[in-house]
Amino acid sequence: RVIDLRLHVKPLLDEVSDGGADNEKGYGRLSLRLKDAEQIRFFSENGYVQPKETPVVAGGWMDFRKRVNGGNKGGLVVMVDPKGIDHGGKWILRDFKSMQNPVFPGNVPFSIPSSGLMLSYRLLVYGDDFDSLLISDIFKTFYFSSKNGKF
Repeated sequence: RVIDLRLHVKPLLDEVSDGGADNEKGYGRLSLRLKDAEQIRFFSENGYVQPKETPVVAGGWMDFRKRVNGGNKGGLVVMVDPKGIDHGGKWILRDFKSMQNPVFPGNVPFSIPSSGLMLSYRLLVYGDDFDSLLISDIFKTFYFSSKNGKF
């Protein structure tokens, strides 16, 4: 299953800034809480990714793969629009009950344009028979954002 998600952020006041948590982690925007986080392994276009206390740089997508007794039981891939303003490749990853998310805007406040901001994501939900080598090809077809994430 492929789910395309667009988040439109439009300030109601002038000079609005947004930022993630005011700490070294910089949580923000699209966040997921996944069931059985202890059984999830993280993979990006460069292979296995080790979760850390702070953001990891891992690219435009993250595969949250459920592993039980050494076998793949399906998973969820989160893709950040490669043309989006939030395409920084940083991720907060936790292998315990906590949030998983692409980092944007991070811990430095970001000024939201008065015209608004659009953030686009693609979610890919798959079962145990899915060929994970297809993820890169599916990511290459993801291109529906407007210029620089603005309306």
